[in-house]
Amino acid sequence: MANPFVENKWSSRILWGVIFAAMAPFLLLCFFNRMASDDYSLSASYRVYGFWKGQELMFAGFTGRFFTTFLTGAFMDTGIMTRYYFLHPLLFFILTGWAIFFLVSTVHKNILAGSLSRSSLALISALLFLLNLYTLADIATGYYWFCSVVVYQTAFILSLLLAGCLLRRFYPSGSGSPRRLDILILLLLVLISGSNEVAPLFFLLLLSLLAALHYYLQRKVPRALILYIVALIVLGLFLVLSSGIVSVRSQVMSAHPRYLSILPILLFRIAGVLYYILKEPLFWVAAFLFFLAGVRSAANPRAAAFLSFFRGRSLFLPGLSMILLLLTASLAILLVFTNGSLPPRALNNLIGYTLFCLLGLVFMTGLARPSLALRPDGFSSSLLTAILVCVLLASVNYQDAWKSVLSGYFYHSVMEDREKVLLEAEKDHRRTAVVEPFEQALQEKIRRVFPNGTFKTLNKQLQEKPTTILYYNPAEEKPIPAGYLAYYQLDTILIRKDSAETRPGKGF
Repeated sequence: MANPFVENKWSSRILWGVIFAAMAPFLLLCFFNRMASDDYSLSASYRVYGFWKGQELMFAGFTGRFFTTFLTGAFMDTGIMTRYYFLHPLLFFILTGWAIFFLVSTVHKNILAGSLSRSSLALISALLFLLNLYTLADIATGYYWFCSVVVYQTAFILSLLLAGCLLRRFYPSGSGSPRRLDILILLLLVLISGSNEVAPLFFLLLLSLLAALHYYLQRKVPRALILYIVALIVLGLFLVLSSGIVSVRSQVMSAHPRYLSILPILLFRIAGVLYYILKEPLFWVAAFLFFLAGVRSAANPRAAAFLSFFRGRSLFLPGLSMILLLLTASLAILLVFTNGSLPPRALNNLIGYTLFCLLGLVFMTGLARPSLALRPDGFSSSLLTAILVCVLLASVNYQDAWKSVLSGYFYHSVMEDREKVLLEAEKDHRRTAVVEPFEQALQEKIRRVFPNGTFKTLNKQLQEKPTTILYYNPAEEKPIPAGYLAYYQLDTILIRKDSAETRPGKGF
């Protein structure tokens, strides 16, 4: 994946420095992150029922996400998640970056047979990682809320590995057994199907579209491709018939869905996915660089073989139409299935898939233009680096992350003090705990850190709820969530005021 600027030593050093600066607030937020919502309920549930019984209840009584249910149980039952809640966002940051590097390396080796160094591939992967991070619909549930991260980000990581394996299977570089790759791809399909509903549906539609396109161009379909499609269909039927997914959906969603009302929701969601991607300046610069890299690689014989199906054909508009078709079909099926209810965290996967498809399309468009007069070598490496530096730090999500670092520190500190009180009550076998009101405790924390006061704007910022991590203050809800009480083995939490207000829970 030949990009003209990354081989320059000083450009690479500058970009790595800016990448670390861009990641700094997101890494700091890992240590201000707190358990939320289902984290408490599931932890209490596994403590009562144990690992295997918890697995059975979650699969048969819920959505059949057997792989992510297994991962959740492993984190919960061992206590890793509850004791080291900062660990899972760090882990998923690393795994996502590694999966992107795997895909980039595969394209570089199997499609381009290029000569970039591993450090240059790592730099490209880091830029893509930040681009994916910046375009997420909800970063808080995308990386920081464990029960959401393990369901959606696991599927995205597996999807990147699957995309790399598919490229290695159908465009081999001369090493690797097709049979072993088939087994690995089938295993990845099984794990993806056991993660969430969005990812396997998207890949079923994608592989079906590729099969139809292959048949249209060559009047035949590879047997391996048919095998993968059949495997996804069988896995889908197995989950629908053996798990609680249908019964859960029928209870949560309306029994009489109004399909016509889903159309405006569908259009809104399509526009939303595209908005999250197109609003980022980094996307436009990345798309331009991917196009240039395609133009520069057009003379590569292996790249020409990759595009042999499309020789003499226009790629961009048909490819864009196919991407929009995939997005529309995926969203339409999901919205019908959920009666129009689709939370932002469920969009994170679709945003990631659409993002990488769009970048792949502009790259292939560049590959298909070997006679294009626009040459990458004509662009200044310093200019491209300067532009990248600017757009890396221009994201709204990046600014929000730093704001969340400021308010998140005090949020974390207040909730840490509150947790000590609740754990002390649990240790003393008391069924009631008394805690300070959040706002009062927050003001006290701010006064301790800034005893001489601070600027009004900063003081206001410190009191805002952090947005990049999940804000969760269940002790002051009415009623207190049952899972939160069960986690600390309490019946009641009192908020200390002039006249203490009792907020009973619903029971567990």
